[in-house]
Amino acid sequence: MLEKNLAARIKKHVGNSEMRRSMKRMAGGAMSICPPGFFCMDTGFIVFVSIVLLALVVGVYFYTQGGKQQEVKIIVEREPQQQQQASIMQQAPIRDQRNPGPPEKSYGTAPDMRGFIPPPGVQVMPIQVPTQGLPQEFQQMGVLTTAGGSSTSASPNRTLLPLFGRRVAVSRDRYNYYTRTDGFNPVQVSVSYKNRNCDDDNGCDEIMSGDTVGVPQLGQTFTSTIYRYNVPRYIPFV
Repeated sequence: MLEKNLAARIKKHVGNSEMRRSMKRMAGGAMSICPPGFFCMDTGFIVFVSIVLLALVVGVYFYTQGGKQQEVKIIVEREPQQQQQASIMQQAPIRDQRNPGPPEKSYGTAPDMRGFIPPPGVQVMPIQVPTQGLPQEFQQMGVLTTAGGSSTSASPNRTLLPLFGRRVAVSRDRYNYYTRTDGFNPVQVSVSYKNRNCDDDNGCDEIMSGDTVGVPQLGQTFTSTIYRYNVPRYIPFV
């Protein structure tokens, strides 16, 4: 009886040993029997889970980067239109009267943009610019005198009228002139020189000191006295 019990125990022990060895062979020799009540993971399962997580992370990264690149492409496609609008605005001359630039030196004649200086900070595009440029602004270039005066004259012995003039745009040797009547209500009237009216587009010759100038509206002739202006000067670094 004792021998039978001993043989049964030996057989049971041998069977358990064979079962452990077979389970180790099935798991590649890396898996052990998990005790009851515990969650066990072998090396192969951990490697599989790591690969799956890495694949998910890489997939999410490329998905987000692909969306950003698509948005950038849309912005790049819209940039030429924005640059075109900016170039149109930049074509308009912008001049700051408070800080003018230095004078430009060139052999060609630059387009005359006088009269189209916008206020600071305002961008405009000039239109209807004359092909030959704009004439200069009128300024008082001298005076006209004649013998005899009136009660409203500055002098009772002679009449003194201002002479305003400017250089015309079509020729540098032609000028426009006009004067104003003497009195409390001065009126702008044209003058004539060498039988030519000086207020049309062609103008008349330059009036020098001592020349005889006629004022048709007054029916009188005057003697001109031209101011002696200094030579043009400028400060290049202001």
